[in-house]
Amino acid sequence: DKILASPNLVNIDLLVAKSDGALLMGTSRLPSHSINLAHYAFFKQALKNNNGIGFDTWSDKQTYLTASAYEDSTTNAMLQWVLLAREKKSVVMHPFWQQIETTILLASAILLLLIAIIYRIVSKSTQPLEELSEAAQAIYSGNTQAKIPLFNKQDEVGILSRSLNTLVDFLQREIKQKTAYAQQ
Repeated sequence: DKILASPNLVNIDLLVAKSDGALLMGTSRLPSHSINLAHYAFFKQALKNNNGIGFDTWSDKQTYLTASAYEDSTTNAMLQWVLLAREKKSVVMHPFWQQIETTILLASAILLLLIAIIYRIVSKSTQPLEELSEAAQAIYSGNTQAKIPLFNKQDEVGILSRSLNTLVDFLQREIKQKTAYAQQ
């Protein structure tokens, strides 16, 4: 039923040929009614297997999806016909390529969303380390009044911030004591 899925059969050419390949009748869009179909693979396949389907380039240099069925009358040799339906490959493949395009766009959007989420998570998790690094750099540069941010977390960042705070407090007390001692 759904071999050639054009709505209302608008884009489909219907043909009837004799078993020798001679065209008996077809739609008006055919380039010539003198076409012989015997050399086409879909025609040979229909004669061999009673049906066939495949993409073939016809005499008009267009590629079509062609479905064929062989009707063999055992009582009347005149009724040995091959029924064909063909539709341009571009028409048949259009929904497929639309689906591929939609899938690629959707996958790209999801990928961009995931990148944004990962960036937010990573930047949020590294922000405390950046703050600690900036404070340590300020102290190293001579700003002895710089405050180390205190993170009351139970993870490595929390432990590091408490340790740096303890170290800075200790160093500031030592500097005050040595300064007071030097001024005496």
